[in-house]
Amino acid sequence: MQESAYEAADLTRALELFRENLPEYGFKLVMSPPLNSGGPSQAFAAAWRRGTAQAVSFRAATPAQALLRALKSELAKRRETSASASCHRCLGVGRLVTKAGTVEICRHAAQADITAP
Repeated sequence: MQESAYEAADLTRALELFRENLPEYGFKLVMSPPLNSGGPSQAFAAAWRRGTAQAVSFRAATPAQALLRALKSELAKRRETSASASCHRCLGVGRLVTKAGTVEICRHAAQADITAP
């Protein structure tokens, strides 16, 4: 019983963090039933803003962990968008056309590709 109290407290804190950091976002939590083979349930969370065509689901052992993964992903997207939008070279597009007429990938976009998992 104590373990479920910790999970509830973790989920409450994860919900608070989500609302503090992404107040304009909605989210969905899904908890799958246990597997027929006796495997544990898995939690899935997705976050999105109104008008978003699709949302990525994140899987974890607990709902709190899944929601925190979704939060982390959305915050990383926000940082990346902010950093690229302030680029004076490509103005956030990620590529530019040179004077010779060739398309060149901007430095920040190339670095994001290199560091992506």
